[in-house]
Amino acid sequence: MEFGNTRIFTLGYADDAALLDSNIETATKRVTEIAHGSKQDADMIINIDKTKVMQVMEQGRVDPATTDELEEACKFVCPNVGCDRVFFNAHGCKCHAGRCNRKDWYEVDSILDVRGATGSPK
Repeated sequence: MEFGNTRIFTLGYADDAALLDSNIETATKRVTEIAHGSKQDADMIINIDKTKVMQVMEQGRVDPATTDELEEACKFVCPNVGCDRVFFNAHGCKCHAGRCNRKDWYEVDSILDVRGATGSPK
């Protein structure tokens, strides 16, 4: 279904069909007819109190985020050794940390003993 230059693939609710009309009287008539048909055919009522209007408009240009802005927003760092990925929230960080390919890496504090010659495999 097309409305102007916009193609609409899915109407999620019966009253979404009203969005396809640019004239308010036509939209009102269409929703009223849908409401009567819905009540008669399926005992379904369109709740007028929940009906909202959302004007569609072109999204303005947004400049790319700077490194400083990203560092300020992303405060959660993966706790695994050598993984410096940052996340916007704690949940995202925990989800990543559980799947991180470095989760089984460990940092050695100190070497306590050496056996064999340097470079020896044992």
